[in-house]
Amino acid sequence: MGHFLVRDNSNEFYVYGNECIAMIVPNTLGNTPSRIQYNEATFFLADHLGNTRVFYMTTTTPGSSYIINALDYYPYGKVLREYDNGAGDKYLTTQHERDQETGLDYRGARYYDSDVARFLSLDPKAAKYPMLSPYNYVAGNPIVLVDPDGKKPLPVLNILSPSWASQKGFYVHQKANDLGTSYLFRKGIIDLGTTILLSNQLDRATEYADSKQFQTPEFSYRHAMRNGDQTPEQAKNDADAFVRERYKWARYEFDRGNKDRAFFILGVALHAIQDATSPAHGGFQEWTGEESDMDEVNHVIQEYSYPGINSNLQKVTNAFLELFFSKKDLPDTNIFEFIQIDYNNEESTVTD
Repeated sequence: MGHFLVRDNSNEFYVYGNECIAMIVPNTLGNTPSRIQYNEATFFLADHLGNTRVFYMTTTTPGSSYIINALDYYPYGKVLREYDNGAGDKYLTTQHERDQETGLDYRGARYYDSDVARFLSLDPKAAKYPMLSPYNYVAGNPIVLVDPDGKKPLPVLNILSPSWASQKGFYVHQKANDLGTSYLFRKGIIDLGTTILLSNQLDRATEYADSKQFQTPEFSYRHAMRNGDQTPEQAKNDADAFVRERYKWARYEFDRGNKDRAFFILGVALHAIQDATSPAHGGFQEWTGEESDMDEVNHVIQEYSYPGINSNLQKVTNAFLELFFSKKDLPDTNIFEFIQIDYNNEESTVTD
């Protein structure tokens, strides 16, 4: 992750990576910092929405630091409680500046009032969403969505991380992977070392499978979906062929002692099977790449939470991993014929 400095005023510099991570106030005011002293940098810790939760500074004692400020928030950004041990910062919720006099957040196109959970001016795209108040904030879903510029709500994982529910703050696939590897360990199928390696490689494969390069329509079948030129049956056959090819490849690498490579390849195949349990994917729904903002919002809302240890997601994860370590072949019929959908978040959709 690349870091860069942005001068905010004559003596404050903000360090950015994927999000704002530190503020530097040089002892020699007005100079661009070159070598930073311990008492010049304030570091920020943020949650999955980008809300700044902790401000801290290091001390002269190695490995030691002290908290300057810590905050908890209501869902719409109002401060719930605050531990204040000094000057805080003006960048609070979702990486936006909060005016210290008015308490309003500057969002680019509009000002936002976290006390009433409303923008103070009309949505510039209000005509596009007649079912929503033109002053609404993120269509009433502040845990899943953010509005980076005051113009439209977007899934938080698209703003602060690569993509979808395998990423920052949600980790749905990773949760299933971890419980699946633990399941094998408890049954005595794999030892502790293999459990750790398998879990790590499956999680790496998950982020790879969900990376932006595979979010285009041509790769829809890798997510148990179809593009605009396919029928559900055609996409299902493509997905089945993809999983079988990766499964055999993983077996080939595993038999030759290349466990790390084998587990990564296995994880890419597993990702497609896991996606088939999602109500946003199940039945090989269409993904053309031209979906509206609300289509993307609904997609994410349906799959942002882990559905539970008794879910179809967890069942297929456990079964697929157990099949691999039992050195058995996949069933002859299409794998996706057996997968059921977890309809746990149906009621969370936004009507377009």
